[in-house]
Amino acid sequence: MRPRSKVILQVLLTALTAAMGSGARGIPTPMAAAAPESPARAAVDAHALGLMEGMLKYCARVDAKSVEPLQYRIRMIAGNASTADVLRARESSSYRAAFDAVAAFVEKVDERNAARPCIEALQRRPSGQNH
Repeated sequence: MRPRSKVILQVLLTALTAAMGSGARGIPTPMAAAAPESPARAAVDAHALGLMEGMLKYCARVDAKSVEPLQYRIRMIAGNASTADVLRARESSSYRAAFDAVAAFVEKVDERNAARPCIEALQRRPSGQNH
């Protein structure tokens, strides 16, 4: 990997790690959208969701082993948000910018190193975890 690519990868992975600091639990089911909004529901971090879903889209093609752990991290970001909240996050400019940034970065990854961004993203401990 070229030095500039390493710097970009490190920045991307740092952003992904920071995105995981939300500490949320599972993606909501369609039934959750029908439920009334509860004050305990947290807003979905659209930027973090865009980063992780961008990585998932890429990694699904090049590193099947990373799909399930990435899906888990996406559920962590979505937390107990309603389906409508997750959809709103996906429609935001913050989500699109993050998703597109991942896509722009991974298209430049050398084929020999195709799985490396996936592996390194999963090796990083989400922020907020001390273990």
